[in-house]
Amino acid sequence: MINLATENKVCLWSVVSLKFIAFNSATAHTLTVSSQLKNKHMSKLSFEIFKKVEDRYNWDKYIEFVEKTDDLDIDQKNRLIQAYLFFKTELGKGFLKNTMRQNHIVTNYVLQRGKEPYSWLIWLSDSLSSFKYDDCNYDKLLNKIRQVEKSKMEGIPFLEIADSYKKVGFEVVFEPLKSSAQKNPDLKVTNPETKEIFFIEISTLKISDDREKVSNIYHLIFEEFISGFVPFSGKILRRFDENKLNKILDVIRNTRRVAITENKFVTYRDKEIDFAFASYDRREELEKWCANKQYEIGNLLSLPININETKRILGNKLPKKALQIPSGSLGLVYIVIDSSHLTFQEPFELIEATEKGLKAFDNILGVCIYSKIGYESDNQGYFYKLHYYGNKTVFNSLRKDSIFVFNNHCKIQIFPNTIEKIYRTVIE
Repeated sequence: MINLATENKVCLWSVVSLKFIAFNSATAHTLTVSSQLKNKHMSKLSFEIFKKVEDRYNWDKYIEFVEKTDDLDIDQKNRLIQAYLFFKTELGKGFLKNTMRQNHIVTNYVLQRGKEPYSWLIWLSDSLSSFKYDDCNYDKLLNKIRQVEKSKMEGIPFLEIADSYKKVGFEVVFEPLKSSAQKNPDLKVTNPETKEIFFIEISTLKISDDREKVSNIYHLIFEEFISGFVPFSGKILRRFDENKLNKILDVIRNTRRVAITENKFVTYRDKEIDFAFASYDRREELEKWCANKQYEIGNLLSLPININETKRILGNKLPKKALQIPSGSLGLVYIVIDSSHLTFQEPFELIEATEKGLKAFDNILGVCIYSKIGYESDNQGYFYKLHYYGNKTVFNSLRKDSIFVFNNHCKIQIFPNTIEKIYRTVIE
């Protein structure tokens, strides 16, 4: 066995054969609704099958669509049909109707109908099926999947992580302790080869209320700019309350109307916003205006938003979740975060900060922070000390960014076989 509290970390490194790794694969394709709408056959077939509103609540109609579409090969059709039959049984006949207007992640993927969402739905069905007959508290997981909010915050993240552990040979139990227990971790993981047991605590970090408010206001304004199909540019100059939003939207509409009806280049500026519209005949004036202000035609510049969530991760989530691991037991903490954090945050700064934050928890083996985004990228990964940072394509369309921070201060002994498998869950 290896004592992780010892200084001999080189031995651990050699045993698990962890080296610098750079992965190369075909570029992932970002899912776009517009590309699906361009498929005339798919659109025509949709109208033929989904004739009534009630048809969109019927699993059998989606099965019929799969059977008739030309966009899938025989194997894909069979797997997707099995997935829909599985969902019909496990989630229930009324699931689609009950969640259609509630932004449920499963229903959203069913409605999208395309190769990328189909890939995710097949994974969901295969993964759930693999746990159904295990002694793993499957019903607890399924109950979370059925619920709108819990599916996002707990159900899907629990399943993603448990699935990655099962695929490398671990046995997993969901919420293994009684609900009344003071410390009830989300997953219990056993390595059948070594009989070692450890626990995993999982948390989803919501976007801060402040960020969400700023983002929502920006998107409402930007949608108004692009809705008129008139050349524009602009910048939000300072933050403002929602009660000013309607006034600003009215100003945008009126300014655009003047530009169109009077064939003009029109500018507007106040303390909150600076923008311009131009008729197509006056586009050159808009170009000069943009060049002078360093703006871009067709874009609305926003105020910079603080997307660094490191303090929230280390100051709140990590301590709270680490304490959920039973005393004297080995544990890991997983934190699911918004994609913008790992996209714009320097990963090695986050690794260093997390490494320091782990010093206080000598039974925590490490922390995995990950996010997913529809983004084209080659798969690649890097080791820094015993920490890992990388990204990979999942479900044909999503880029998954992961950081695994190893806790050098963990005092609980663990076999090299278990360590190697844990790293594989992040890398593979």
